[in-house]
Amino acid sequence: MQNKNRNQQGYKIKKRSLTTWLSIGFLSLQCGQLYASDNLPDLGSPDLVEYDLQTEQSLGRAFTQALHTQFDLVQDPEILNYIRQLSYHIASNSGNKRDFSFYVINNDSINAFAGPNGVIGIHTGLIAKVDKADELASVIAHEIAHVTQQHLSRTYEYNSTQGSLNSFATLIAAILVGMVDPNAGMATLMGGMGMNMQDQLKNSREHEKEADNVGIQIMYEAGYDPHAMGAFFGKLAKESQFNALQVPEILRTHPVTLSRLTAAENRAQVMPPLKIRKQPNDLTLIKLRVAALDKKLDQVDQRQLTSDERCYLDNLNQLTAKLSQNKFKKSADKLQCLQQAAQKDLLQPLYSTLLIERLQQFADRHYQPALDKYLAKARNLIEYQQDIWPTNLAVRVRHAELLEMQNESEKAQLRLQDGLQQEHNHYQINNYLAQFARRHHQEATANYYQAQAQVAIGNYARAKHFIEQAEILNKQNQEGISQKINYFKAKHEDKLRKPSKPD
Repeated sequence: MQNKNRNQQGYKIKKRSLTTWLSIGFLSLQCGQLYASDNLPDLGSPDLVEYDLQTEQSLGRAFTQALHTQFDLVQDPEILNYIRQLSYHIASNSGNKRDFSFYVINNDSINAFAGPNGVIGIHTGLIAKVDKADELASVIAHEIAHVTQQHLSRTYEYNSTQGSLNSFATLIAAILVGMVDPNAGMATLMGGMGMNMQDQLKNSREHEKEADNVGIQIMYEAGYDPHAMGAFFGKLAKESQFNALQVPEILRTHPVTLSRLTAAENRAQVMPPLKIRKQPNDLTLIKLRVAALDKKLDQVDQRQLTSDERCYLDNLNQLTAKLSQNKFKKSADKLQCLQQAAQKDLLQPLYSTLLIERLQQFADRHYQPALDKYLAKARNLIEYQQDIWPTNLAVRVRHAELLEMQNESEKAQLRLQDGLQQEHNHYQINNYLAQFARRHHQEATANYYQAQAQVAIGNYARAKHFIEQAEILNKQNQEGISQKINYFKAKHEDKLRKPSKPD
């Protein structure tokens, strides 16, 4: 009977709206208190019933679709690659073999969240705020711990067994309201939850304790300073103590208390000393890219930047500015220091990829002198770095762009297709292939790759639309991709026949 009820609940889960499931994903972050302890309650009791794997995967697909349709996702390959490489490294040290998906949300609030089936989001505001990679790692490790400890499924099971699905819906509504106005969100929560609110808060606090404790262990195993978690939250609390109206979102979802900070530090103290690692400047350059994304480059404090980092900033400014023809020609002078920085540190590809972005800018404006001077050098650099970093999304994309600039379209396409071996980049790579095909007036092929991109995020309704368009256009334009289309339709036949309702 218990399994039957659980399956019925799972069926109801699949029928709920994507917005509802998006809000559920934020549940693990709300109303909690973040602190670590060695004397944690046993949340893994053998009689605990959680929703099944199939249901969780369905939730994950719905959640992912919602992210791609309702949120401003960052597609910048440099930022996305940095967060994913960092996050997958941390996740690989969690002792959990499950799949994770990491996304960057273009939102200047200092926050992060964990959703169903290992979907984790990082706000650009958080990236901009951290001073060290260890601080960023501490937040990511905490969110990974929410997933590995199955807190979302436990919250769902708790509410289901308590017969409080209506109250659960109220909590979800409060979370959505609270994302815009925390005071209004709390009012909604208080008005709808009644006596059950205390149980909800207790359940959430227990999860936060465990996520903090496990997260500190995970980041230590990944080689990051375990003291960074308490230090980062303490720094945020100190900065906002005199202005309640500017409390970072992450402190509202993870309230800082003295006991939390003390417990986190105590937990870190029992870890054996870490070998000091030289910090690369990846984070500094990525923060500059985030500032460019948010049009805040003029707010960057240059006093702490090295000469190479200031060169990177200057070229980002040139890339994003609307330059007159005269200023545009003068901006070519900025390329020299960028090339020198790239050659100085061959293991740092961010200088090379920005150099290629800038050269694309000159190619678009048909300014040949800059291309003649730097294209060959840029190609040598990016080919070397492609060999060193074969899974680096930014290196692969910029390499393909450079090949296209040099009229080697077939090689560029193959370079992108090789990137499909990394499953977590399927959505981005297929979208780049679609853009590539469209630039070459191959509309059927572009729709085919867009269908592949939608499959990568589980949106089969959109995938069906694009593959049908690809089939129609292929018959009209004779692009010769009938075999690919037929294989796609056969591979996904069941899901394309009755896809979930699109957004």
